[in-house]
Amino acid sequence: MEVSFPTIVASGPGYEGLTRHYQRQRCSSVTDDDWTPVPGYEDRVATGSPVTYQPTAPTPGVCFRARVWLAP
Repeated sequence: MEVSFPTIVASGPGYEGLTRHYQRQRCSSVTDDDWTPVPGYEDRVATGSPVTYQPTAPTPGVCFRARVWLAP
């Protein structure tokens, strides 16, 4: 399995001095609110390139999402 998403650099009017950050999170169920960061993917700065994650072992029933935020 591979989980991948593109990153988008913060640019243009209103984004001056800001950087877009991404965090990959996982949870055992989409109805559960216990999302935790995937080690090594806690804070990735957007470069315009995709962020790809391949679990080293099978992950049946695990859900993934991306958290995105802007920071100075």
